Amino acid sequence: MSITKQINDDIKKAMLAKDKKRLEALRAVKSAVLLLNTSGGGDASDEDVTKAMQKLVKQRKMPLPFFKNKVERIWPKRSCFKPRLLMNTFLK
Repeated sequence: MSITKQINDDIKKAMLAKDKKRLEALRAVKSAVLLLNTSGGGDASDEDVTKAMQKLVKQRKMPLPFFKNKVERIWPKRSCFKPRLLMNTFLK
């Protein structure tokens, strides 16, 4: 099963389970994959998707220790850690 199909299936499962945080994270991943597909001219390979997800993980990994308290004050209900952890499950 390709990564994009797995992401789409997980989105459906998150919708049925009404898991908003997981759904938000999966939609962010799907958005990055769609951008990759449109910029590349066709369907991206699993390797390209993996590289894009690694880039997203890196983007979310760097500022978190520095801004953790500020983020929690601004968005107390949002979890910035969820997308990073979710993306790591696809990268393994």
